[in-house]
Amino acid sequence: RSAGGDAATAAKKAGLVDRLGDKVAFGKRVAEIAGKDRWDKTPGAYAKTELDSWLADNEPYDSGETIGVVTIAGEIVDGDAGPGSAGGDRIAKVLDDALDDDLKGLVVRVDSPGGSVLASEEIRRAILRHKATGIPIAVSMGNLAASGGYWVSTTGDRIFAEPETITGSIGIFGVVPSFEKTLAKFGIDSDGIQTTPLSGQPDILGGFTPQVDALLQKTIEHGYDLFVTLVAQSRHKTVQQIDAIGQGHVWDGGTARQIGLVDQFGGLDDALEWAAKRAGLKDGQWHAKFLGSKPDRYDTLIQQLVIGDPDDDDQAQARDLVGFAALHEREAAGRAEAGLKRLLGGTGAQAYCLECPSLTPAPAPGADIGTLSMLARLLGI
Repeated sequence: RSAGGDAATAAKKAGLVDRLGDKVAFGKRVAEIAGKDRWDKTPGAYAKTELDSWLADNEPYDSGETIGVVTIAGEIVDGDAGPGSAGGDRIAKVLDDALDDDLKGLVVRVDSPGGSVLASEEIRRAILRHKATGIPIAVSMGNLAASGGYWVSTTGDRIFAEPETITGSIGIFGVVPSFEKTLAKFGIDSDGIQTTPLSGQPDILGGFTPQVDALLQKTIEHGYDLFVTLVAQSRHKTVQQIDAIGQGHVWDGGTARQIGLVDQFGGLDDALEWAAKRAGLKDGQWHAKFLGSKPDRYDTLIQQLVIGDPDDDDQAQARDLVGFAALHEREAAGRAEAGLKRLLGGTGAQAYCLECPSLTPAPAPGADIGTLSMLARLLGI
């Protein structure tokens, strides 16, 4: 109110910023410090070195032996999805293609809430093919390495995490929608003649027979037993001990270390150094190689965090307080829709952390929100 509704002036009065000005004013200020550009005469130009030129003059160190790094980021899904999602087929192929690279070690970088059981298992087996060559495997957990993210982490000889890393969520689930109770509210039921308990099943309108319920439940229980067994073997504990800390429970990195799910605090560099040392390599005798596509450039990451993606129409519309509030509400609806679609998507058994923050982006304005609309119609809202 004291700034008359001017958010920029209010930010300056609060001490959050030092100066107010547009891009040209910013450029002039930088020119006072770094010097003017002798060739570029556009307003706000200043002396600078383009990032591409700097990178060309500062080639990454790549001599010595190679320690591979494979990144599993985003929801783990079946197929070739990526980037943004960890497609099981795609990551398995990246790992298999690297079997001929004479790697001396492998670091698995995980930042995922999990996802498909089948895709997680496919990635795990691909990592094990590297492990069979006798090289050390280190796991480096980022912000999130839960459920299917922990499933693939069971391959590690040593697991690194940050104290704030969300991990655990050892558990799986499957969701099959049926609407017999909803239809009953409108006085609608179904009937029929069956020759076997499995005839006409699954019946989403009339519900499942006890035999089908038991079949589906037993399949999920088998998946959970497999998950617990993998973790127990990896962490050198009994199945009973892992079951006690499993059941889908989520842990921070500090607690996870105390209960034995994590070995050591540290980031990617620590995991690389451990793998190199385990391989008998000293400083200067090795370099890291990111398998598959190159990692995102830092300038792109900073751009997305600070000013958004210039190619994203949603971000371009959220330049002021009103736009930000509208985008925030739209994203909340998008997250709700993404959660419903994940539960009702029929993608099979899932090792997905339901308590973790969603990594699924919100749909664009005007995108189909059929799941929400369908549920609203069924519930009469």
